[in-house]
Amino acid sequence: MAKVRRKPTTRITVRHKGTREGAAQFGYGLFRFVLYGFAGIALEVFFYNLVRNLAGVPVLGLLFRFIWRVDPRLELNHIWDVPAVSLYGQCSLWMFLVYGVACFAVEFEYRNLSDVRWPCARWSTA
Repeated sequence: MAKVRRKPTTRITVRHKGTREGAAQFGYGLFRFVLYGFAGIALEVFFYNLVRNLAGVPVLGLLFRFIWRVDPRLELNHIWDVPAVSLYGQCSLWMFLVYGVACFAVEFEYRNLSDVRWPCARWSTA
């Protein structure tokens, strides 16, 4: 039986090892800020639709047995009366800033905790 020869694999590094300076650093930070902001808003609107649609499913409805209403004076409770096919959701525009700023805290903690050896881990990070 003939042996199959495999091509040698090259290791690809994903992390940026160099340092960004000046405009490149600001542009990259602005890109991440906008990306996290839009992703957070999109996920929040998606969650509204998920809650509204899964609340009627017999077994999954047990997970969504809460009354999610805001102050009636704001008149923002119309989302629950809209037909499900409209995919209607709501989110405050201030949340864009919250999600955007959170990206820097989340990435900072990820970088600091990625090299920590946790005692509960069952796999080796060597």
